[in-house]
Amino acid sequence: MKNNIQITLYEVFGYFLPGVMAFASIFILSWAIFWPTSVLELRTFPIELLASAALGCYFLGHAMHALGGILGQPESSAFDDPDPAPRTVIGNIVAMVKIVFGAIQKRPVWFPHDIVQSAREHASRLTGIEPAKITNPLLFGFCDETLAQEGQIGDREIYQYRAGFYKSMSMALIVSVIAVLACITHPGMSVEHKGHVFQLTLIQYVALLIALLVILISYIRKYYWFAQHRARRAVLAFIILRESARTPIDTRRS
Repeated sequence: MKNNIQITLYEVFGYFLPGVMAFASIFILSWAIFWPTSVLELRTFPIELLASAALGCYFLGHAMHALGGILGQPESSAFDDPDPAPRTVIGNIVAMVKIVFGAIQKRPVWFPHDIVQSAREHASRLTGIEPAKITNPLLFGFCDETLAQEGQIGDREIYQYRAGFYKSMSMALIVSVIAVLACITHPGMSVEHKGHVFQLTLIQYVALLIALLVILISYIRKYYWFAQHRARRAVLAFIILRESARTPIDTRRS
């Protein structure tokens, strides 16, 4: 039974670590709202309680990953959609937030439209679907799955778990920002450790808040970068493999 338990890097970076951040932030948020006058005493805990907390952090990390869906599909944002769907009111608000964060790039300079169109035409010939009907998510999914089926994985998993880490951690950092705001509105919170009482000042809270916001913006940008880089790799590798299959290299000696 123990041999069947496998822990991957994606589970550690994509779920557990963001879950730890979210768990700590939710704890501080609850403390600020419900027990702001109580002194928090730092002490050691039994291993059973720590194991339960670790399991809870893992499942909480899944929740952060699911909430990360509000960031959209950055893989598709590397392309030009031939028939973009109309945005809803909520979609427009999310798009504005992304623009403020500077996280979205509609057409990165390293991914011209001609390359995307070439991959779309290759996919059209293989599937029989008209190129105009192959949307960006479908194109990326087709290229990515084709490479996976042919064993051309390369750095695919590295991009995947790093993008998952930044995606989930961004959601956990949002909870952290909310927790710090709650602490600012409830002054007087203090922590006791080995008889010493520590209490953050307003300036320290503000500095912490600014630092969290800077990290949050940089993490969202890194999430988009890794996701778009994975899309770039999938499409380019797909084109190269299709062209190689059509025109095999002649290895005969002259």
